[in-house]
Amino acid sequence: MVAEPPDLAEALDGDPQARAAFDRLAYGLKRKHVQAIQDAKTPQARQRRITTLITTIRGHDNTGENASPAAAGGTPAREGPVPDQARSYSFRQAGRPDARAVAALVHAAYHDYTERIGITPRPMTDDYRQVIRDYHVTVAEHDAAIAGVIVLRVTEEGFLIDNVAVHPAHRGSGLGRALLDVAETQARRAGFGSIYLYTHEKMIKNLALYSKIGYAEYDRRPQGGFSLVYMRKHLS
Repeated sequence: MVAEPPDLAEALDGDPQARAAFDRLAYGLKRKHVQAIQDAKTPQARQRRITTLITTIRGHDNTGENASPAAAGGTPAREGPVPDQARSYSFRQAGRPDARAVAALVHAAYHDYTERIGITPRPMTDDYRQVIRDYHVTVAEHDAAIAGVIVLRVTEEGFLIDNVAVHPAHRGSGLGRALLDVAETQARRAGFGSIYLYTHEKMIKNLALYSKIGYAEYDRRPQGGFSLVYMRKHLS
């Protein structure tokens, strides 16, 4: 059982819908929410984090048995038909032994973007032993090799797709969309009514794709000499 700080417990108890949603969260997600609140540097930041948490999870009942789970060993549940090619992949949670293969896949997937955006994309610099330890990482396999990966985590702003990558040899197969469906399923199970991501402003094709499948831009944040585009999708 996660020990709730008194101010968080009071806020949750004052909002029955938020309390019910928080109580349904998995232990690990509860712990991360509590840790984020406890790590706040000022009382104002702490209150903002509590308010953001309450707002994010309030009234979202699509969790647990009410969610559409991913098919075991196959593709996740989708709102539309699954491309035939995507049915040849199996999905599982990554473990520590996968770190090297995941890092190699990410480097292959993002290599072409380095020249296009003029910097090394952040996912190429991540330590995937740490990423697999700290976040929810799902890999897609084809013929016993990792073909795609998606990294999910919870932040002050909600349920984040931190990284989604498909090996160049598997582009156009429907795998990227299937991995995004994995993310939506996990967000619903965790009690979230929306999911968000961000990408470099020069990744025009990615922006167009995300818009097409329901993501809407809600912010642009300067990062050195460029901006990161933040997009959110509300889940039914």
